Amino acid sequence: MGKNWTARLLQLPVVWGGAATALFYALLRSQAAPDSLFQRYFDSHPTERVAVFLFFVGLASLGNKLWSVARQSLRFPDRVWPAAPEGGQPLAEGDTLLRRLEKLPVPIKAGLLGQRLRRVLEHLRKSGSAEGADAILQQHAEEDAARLHGSYGLVRIIIWAIPIVGFLGTVIGITMAIANLSPTALEESLGEVTAGLAVAFDTTALALGLSMVLMFAQFATDRLEQSLLERVDATAAEEFVGRFQESGTSRDPELALIRGLAENMTQSMERLVLQQVDVWKVTVDAAHQHWLRVAEMSGREWAGQLSSALRTGLETQVEKLISAEESISESSRRHWLHVQQALDRNSTAIAEQQRELAEQGRLLHDVVRSAEQIQMLEHALNKNLAALSGSQDFADTVHQLNATIHLLNTQIRHMRETTPVSRHRDSGPAEKAA
Repeated sequence: MGKNWTARLLQLPVVWGGAATALFYALLRSQAAPDSLFQRYFDSHPTERVAVFLFFVGLASLGNKLWSVARQSLRFPDRVWPAAPEGGQPLAEGDTLLRRLEKLPVPIKAGLLGQRLRRVLEHLRKSGSAEGADAILQQHAEEDAARLHGSYGLVRIIIWAIPIVGFLGTVIGITMAIANLSPTALEESLGEVTAGLAVAFDTTALALGLSMVLMFAQFATDRLEQSLLERVDATAAEEFVGRFQESGTSRDPELALIRGLAENMTQSMERLVLQQVDVWKVTVDAAHQHWLRVAEMSGREWAGQLSSALRTGLETQVEKLISAEESISESSRRHWLHVQQALDRNSTAIAEQQRELAEQGRLLHDVVRSAEQIQMLEHALNKNLAALSGSQDFADTVHQLNATIHLLNTQIRHMRETTPVSRHRDSGPAEKAA
């Protein structure tokens, strides 16, 4: 029981697809560069990993079919049973034919040919008559064809689902771009916006590419299985037509009734199968068209919203730049006005200082001229002192000289109060006169 469960588990395409996906990403992350195209298109977003997983599941399903077709085609026999004797053989020998069927190789016994022969032979044994073997063969051939078509259901769903995953990645990428768009910091958010748009377009491109590969692989596998099925139909017809003795004729009313019921049932089943196929086809086509319309409408809506958001952000940024430029111009104008006023004030102050310096120079010139006069007076006084040193009137002369010196000191004090420069220069002669 455990071995059967393990064998069934290993035949599931999901198991092989998951293992192939894990091996693929292990090799990709260990061999490919971080910024390579493989990393960008296969491992940059979760939707890409989901699409790759679905792709490998579909490939595993097709690979399982190809393996089965190859095993059956390589061991396909020309004859399964010996040729029937003249006039046919009794239907009671069906057990012998079943035993011979069990001795066939496993790929043929468990394949399309072995299953077809077993079902037709058991059908004839249960009915107890070989009448209508051609109709029974046709019925089982149609059942196998319908079963073969239905076995591609998983692959067709995956081929349909991978583009949906890509469109989902597109929606997520555009949503990321819109969410990361910041009108106040357009340049800083531009990288995140382009990254979101890259996710949107890369996931769609990857999904469409993978679905195309699966469609071509499904087409090739279906052609190989159809070719094998045609060989099975031909071999089954060759083995059953004319092999058994017919126990009744068309004049038997019970057999005719059974034949009519079987034909009616067959026709009813054919109509039901065709109706079901048409219903499924219409449903799948309608769903496909609906998703295409939804994806197209969503793309236009997101493109319009992105364009409007970008336009609004750019207009806001332009207005802010114009306002900033006007503010900077006004600030510069006020600054240069202050600078000009300061220069005017400095010019006025320098002119005032020049006038003061001119006034001080004039006073200094007066002081120098007074000092020269004082030196001349001092020289005259010295000569007078030398001339009067031997005279009897020396006391009167000294008295007069003291009055003159007092007068000179009074004039020098007045000059000191007038300018600080003359104070230092006139101190020497006064002290000498004293």
